Amino acid sequence: MNKGIAKTKAKNVKNENKEIEKSVVQHLKSGRNVFLTGAAGVGKTYVANRIKSHFKNVIILGSTGISALRIGGDTLHSFFKFFVSKNIEELKLSDEKHIELIAQKKRVTKAAANEIFLKNIKECLRVADLIIIDEISMVSKEVMEMIDYRLRLATKNIPILAVGDFFQLPPVKADGFAFESPYWNFKVIELTQVKRTDDAEFTQILSLIRIGDKSEKVINYLKSLQERQNKSIPVRLFSTNAEVEKYNKARLKELNGETFEAKATATILEEGFENEIGEFMRSQNIPEVASFKSGARVMFTVNNKDDGYVNGELGTIIGFDEFEDGTEVIIVRKDDGKKIAVAPFQFNKDKIFADEDKLKLKTVFEVDAYPLRLAYASTVHKVQGLSIPSLYIDCKRFFLPSQLYVALSRSSNPNDLTMVNFSPDKIIADPKVVQWYNEIQSKMN
Repeated sequence: MNKGIAKTKAKNVKNENKEIEKSVVQHLKSGRNVFLTGAAGVGKTYVANRIKSHFKNVIILGSTGISALRIGGDTLHSFFKFFVSKNIEELKLSDEKHIELIAQKKRVTKAAANEIFLKNIKECLRVADLIIIDEISMVSKEVMEMIDYRLRLATKNIPILAVGDFFQLPPVKADGFAFESPYWNFKVIELTQVKRTDDAEFTQILSLIRIGDKSEKVINYLKSLQERQNKSIPVRLFSTNAEVEKYNKARLKELNGETFEAKATATILEEGFENEIGEFMRSQNIPEVASFKSGARVMFTVNNKDDGYVNGELGTIIGFDEFEDGTEVIIVRKDDGKKIAVAPFQFNKDKIFADEDKLKLKTVFEVDAYPLRLAYASTVHKVQGLSIPSLYIDCKRFFLPSQLYVALSRSSNPNDLTMVNFSPDKIIADPKVVQWYNEIQSKMN
C-alpha cells in the first residue's frame, strides 16, 4: 500500500474512533444503553477500553472465558451467579438450591441466606457507574432476561455498553439472539474502518460474506483462494476440536526428540471456588498436561508485554532450559526473529467485588501453565478476536452461520491465505441478523 494512503487510512480510523468514543460516552453518561458494533477488525475492544477510562467504577464482563480474560474482567455467568442456568426458570431453581445450602450450612433463615448469596452482586451494583458486556453476539435471548432479573437488585439505573457483532459466532444452543429479547434497549453505534488489513479488495469481499452475499464476484474470489499455496507455515482452521486435536498430534509426532510434558497446577486462594477451576481451564485453553517438542509451532495465549509476547503471536520452539531457581522454560523463536525464554504464566481467576465505594478485582484461584499451545491447527471459535498472518482454512465441516466469515476475518495478510473444501453453501448469514441490521441501518441513515 502507498505510504500516503496508509497514513490517510490510519488518520481516518483514529478520527472515527475519537468521534465514536465521544458519542458513546455522552449516551452512557445520560443513562442510555449503547451497543458498540462493527465488522471484524474495526477495533471494538480497543474503543471499549478507551470508553471505560471515562468512568470510575466499571463492571467488566465477557460472554465467554476467553473474552473475559481479554478485557480484564469476569464472565457473565460467574459474576451474576447464573452457574449452568440457561433460562430464567432454571436460574430461579438454581437460586433456591444455593440459598437452601447456605441456610443449612450457616444455620440461618432463608431470608438471611438470600442476602448472603446475593450480597456481592448487590454491593457491586451499588457502586458501579457502567457495565460492559463483551462478545454480546454469544449472549442469548434467555440470558438477556436473566441479566435483567439480576439488575433488578440495583437501586439505580446503570448504563450498559454491549460490544460485539451479531454477524460473528452466535449463542450456542439458544432460542434467539440478545436483540430479540424484550429487555434489549440499546442505542446502536457502529465502527466502520477496518484496521486488521490494508487489502481493500479483501475488506470488501469480507463485508459481502458477512451479510451472506453469494454473488459471482464473491464466489470467484473465494475459489481463487483454493488455488494458492501458503508462503509460510500456516495456522489451519477447522470447525471441531476433534479435527484440531488430531492434526496437532499428528504434526507433533512427526518431530524427533523427547516430548516435554507441561503440567498445569492450580492454587486456591479463596474457598468456595474449587468447582470453577475445570471450566476456567477449558475456557482459557489450558490442558491439564500439554505436550511440546523442539521444532513445534506454537501460539502465545496471553498478553505479557513485559516478557516480550502478546496473545496470538506465533513462533517455533527451539529448545528447553532452566532458570537458576530451577524453573523450567521453553525457548521460543518468535516469527519476528526474537528469542525468548517462556516460563509458566499465572492465569488468575478474578472476581469483581466492592470495597466501600470502589470496585476491585480479587484473585480467587490461580493456574500456573505455559502460555503456549500448538499452532498447527485451531478451531474458528478459539481464534475469535485474533489477527493471524498465515491461514489455511478447511471448510469441510462449516455448517453454522458466520463460521466462514469469522475464519476469513482472522487474516491480517490475505496474500498468505488459502482455503480448501469451499462451496457456496458455506457462506451463511443468519436471516434474522441480516434483517435486524438492515432495519438498524435504515434508522441510522
